[in-house]
Amino acid sequence: MDLSPQISSSHVDNVYSQQGFTLAGMAVPPRLSWNLRVSTEDQDLIDRAVAASGKTRTSFVLEAARRAAVDTLVEQSWLQVAPERLTAFLECLDAPPQPNPRLRATLTAEPPWQG
Repeated sequence: MDLSPQISSSHVDNVYSQQGFTLAGMAVPPRLSWNLRVSTEDQDLIDRAVAASGKTRTSFVLEAARRAAVDTLVEQSWLQVAPERLTAFLECLDAPPQPNPRLRATLTAEPPWQG
């Protein structure tokens, strides 16, 4: 009678991958866990959105957090331009468009909502 513990290979793979390794010896980046405190109202709102999106709560929250992080970093970024280049750019914006075949075609085309 075999009394050794029965451990599935998926369990072993999971333990190794949590440590940053696979059984094949290839490195796997470790995954981190977050512990968040949320109000009941926020939880209900998030769960309704998760259900509507068809995603897991983890993927939904992570995607939203990643999007908010990128937006925040973009808002904080600076664009530095030499004063003379800025002046030239502003002059281009203020100047009326020069006639050209593509502009004429656009202005004379029938609007799609009328076709």
